[in-house]
Amino acid sequence: MNQRGHSSLALAVAILASTACDRQPAGPEVQPENTGALSVTVQRDTSLRADRPFVAAPGVRVSVFRLGDTLALRQVTTNSLGLATFVGLAPGQYVVTPSLRPLSTFTGNSADTITITANDTSSVLAGPFQTRLGARVSGFAASQVTTQQGLVTTRFPGVQLAILRETGVGTNVFLPVTTVTTDATGAFNVPLDPGPGRVQIIFNSGQIPGFPNDTLFLGGSGTSVISNRGNLTATSTAVILPDANVTQNLIFNFNTRITGEIFRDVNGNGLRDTGEGLARGDTVFVQLRDATGQRVIAPVVRVIGNPPATGPLVPGTYTFSSLQGGSYTVVLDLAASRFAAPGGTVRVTSVPVTLPTSLAAVSGTPAAAQPVRVNFPIVTTP
Repeated sequence: MNQRGHSSLALAVAILASTACDRQPAGPEVQPENTGALSVTVQRDTSLRADRPFVAAPGVRVSVFRLGDTLALRQVTTNSLGLATFVGLAPGQYVVTPSLRPLSTFTGNSADTITITANDTSSVLAGPFQTRLGARVSGFAASQVTTQQGLVTTRFPGVQLAILRETGVGTNVFLPVTTVTTDATGAFNVPLDPGPGRVQIIFNSGQIPGFPNDTLFLGGSGTSVISNRGNLTATSTAVILPDANVTQNLIFNFNTRITGEIFRDVNGNGLRDTGEGLARGDTVFVQLRDATGQRVIAPVVRVIGNPPATGPLVPGTYTFSSLQGGSYTVVLDLAASRFAAPGGTVRVTSVPVTLPTSLAAVSGTPAAAQPVRVNFPIVTTP
């Protein structure tokens, strides 16, 4: 056989050998000589169970660092058993740590320092690292006043909130968890255990000097309406999921309004004394106009005298509610009004009113929450 024939035969043998090697089943990852291996186990709690046992945590990224380094040498994700394995590590000291889910915490150490020796094929075991799944409730406490220029918000710093947790879904039994004080911006942030049961936040309005005895509307995912000073309560959804940030803002919308009384001023002193009111048959119309006193900007209120069959007269009352801050004029419409005999003259027919456009500071008096009173005394004709 000539030299060319020998070359062709050698090439064919090499190809067959290569093909045979490619067809061999893949074996376990081979540990290079003079290196070691490291295995890490990670567990998490089952937050939606009352006993919260720890189970394998798959899908967690685990990082290994050379001791003293800040840049990870390698990262591996845990398998279905919560296990991550690093092979081919040169002899030396390493630090291993798993990543955390948002709002989760370690129950023990967050990192282990491991020494790897040459040809250590038994795989040094680190951990187990155990993590608690977490959640939180956050928000802010504030008042809001709607003005003609827009919405004005005043935050409440330094007020204490009580955090309670329902004992289970639908039990409607809440037990105290902790208390928290709002920061300089009126905000709060409280860590929670995920799981069944609503979260309840209670704010005692009596903590704020000058807070009005008025109807307050509590905004948020749960809404309560209360009258007078007292505890304001907001309640979250039924189940707090892992990594959830439950936002619960406590916003108090003050019922800014103009109100007043209309009465026959018998003694002419301009004040409503006992027994002074409207006579039967008196019908008075009150308008709310803009700052120029021209345009009517609210439904006209009709006030009718309706005294009891026996006893003193009672005043008629009117109210313009849910008003924006700004300037107004309250007008008694004489052309439309009617008075029973004996007739009378109205001492004042229009009154300019300015409603506050912001709530005073926490240490002051929240004037925006107080109704503005405008009374109309009617002087009876002799």
